[in-house]
Amino acid sequence: MKRWILTIEEFNTKPLIYAETAEKARQVFSSENVTDIQPYTDMSYLDTIQELKSKSELLVIHKIPQNRTREWYKYQLQDGMLRFRLYKDNADDLYYDIVEYQFMSNDSLVYPITFTYSNPAEVYELFFTAPLFCEVVSYRFYGQPKLSKPAELKGIKQSFSADWILNRCKCQCVVKGDDLWIKHRDFFSPLHRPSDPSDNGTPLVYRAKKYFGIDLSNKEKFCYSDCWGEIILRNEAWIVFRNLGQVIRRDRQPPIQNMIKAFSNSDFCIKHSISQYDLSNGDWERFFENVCCNYKKYVKQGDT
Repeated sequence: MKRWILTIEEFNTKPLIYAETAEKARQVFSSENVTDIQPYTDMSYLDTIQELKSKSELLVIHKIPQNRTREWYKYQLQDGMLRFRLYKDNADDLYYDIVEYQFMSNDSLVYPITFTYSNPAEVYELFFTAPLFCEVVSYRFYGQPKLSKPAELKGIKQSFSADWILNRCKCQCVVKGDDLWIKHRDFFSPLHRPSDPSDNGTPLVYRAKKYFGIDLSNKEKFCYSDCWGEIILRNEAWIVFRNLGQVIRRDRQPPIQNMIKAFSNSDFCIKHSISQYDLSNGDWERFFENVCCNYKKYVKQGDT
């Protein structure tokens, strides 16, 4: 198995070609002006292939034409399952610098039928280096001092916002590398319960005035008092999803369930007995979908 590196006029990159001879490598680009061909001897990718194999489960080995072998592997991630295949030249027992893979996300309902053509370094970087996990860095209950911006975000401005309640509550989102920070402004907020039971069912304007000293009379829109409104005692929190950018890059679907799973595994949720089932209630699913959609728009704008 021989490999050649080609220099081609007006090409910004130098393609690598498997071929028995330099002349056969040149014929791959017969319509281009190939100015130089040299043997390519860098075999460091074999170390990466060994890393892929050591972390994965071998499924099957196939013998294929031209004295080659194809090996199938699978690797279970927190956010889905990766299947990939490697190719080996039986003549010298060396792997090609090629990986073909399929990724089935936990958020996908359709199993992929085609493979993505890649190389060991890209596959290792995309799937084997950085798992998704969530931290609730800080939080405050209603009435406690205002939250400070995390030191890790010093000097970094808001990247975008996501709706928790449409037109009522927006959450600040900050992208730093592959991490996504969210300042949640309605974090498991409780309802206000009047200390005087006789005030239950009274107009919202009355309770706001009595318990919080807030006059809402100028906002009344009905000819009768609003008796069904609730007063929310907003809690806040700074949440960070580590390596979310990588998860979004490798998954065509918004990783909603993966974010819920990571969030439910945070120390905060474990401490307060908040399960993945508790979070799959529509509100958090809708919010994380908003976050993912706005995240993709933000990244796309940065690429243009």
